This record gives sequence, C-alpha cells and structure tokens, in this order.
Amino acid sequence: MKDSVQTETKRAALGLFVVRRKRKGFDQEWNQVMRTRAAEALGALGYDCIGGDAPAADDAAAADVIGKIHRAGAEALVVLQPSLGAGQLSLAVMQQWGKPVVLWS
Repeated sequence: MKDSVQTETKRAALGLFVVRRKRKGFDQEWNQVMRTRAAEALGALGYDCIGGDAPAADDAAAADVIGKIHRAGAEALVVLQPSLGAGQLSLAVMQQWGKPVVLWS
C-alpha cells in the first residue's frame, strides 16, 4: 500500500474592497448577502479574499482596508459595490491601490 502524500496548494491573495454607505438604508441585508456571495464565489475560484469583511464608507476606512490588503500581499483588487454606496470612494481606492483593479457592482 502506497502512502498518499497531499500537497497543500497556496491560494492566491486577492483584495476584496466593499464600498459601504454611511447612511442607513438602501437594503443593508442585501448588501451583506452580496458580500457573502462574492467572497464565496471568489473563494471557490481559488482566491484567499482579504478585506471583504470590513466595508468602507470614507477615505480613512478605505486607507485601513487597502493597507491590510497590501500587507497580505494581494496583487489585484476587486472593488465591490453591492448596493447604493459612496461610489466616488472607488476613485480614492484606485489612487491608494496602484495595481490592477476590477470594479464589480
């Protein structure tokens, strides 16, 4: 009987930045559903998603999330806007990121 050796494949780190809105409303439950589904879909494709658990609604929060994603070594960033949110924040994110960005709304 041969010993089976399993090798662990390193998953690629992918930044997932979620645009949030400060003001309540605009179906926050749907926002959470879409965040969860997006992270699951990207995970099923073999990506380790960094940052998707902390939606950001302003430049300061964006800087925190982008910093976390940079420190994790991600090479690409998906910007997800699952419901109405601060769309202009995407421009700030792209300026701070400096690498490829995928906009997903």
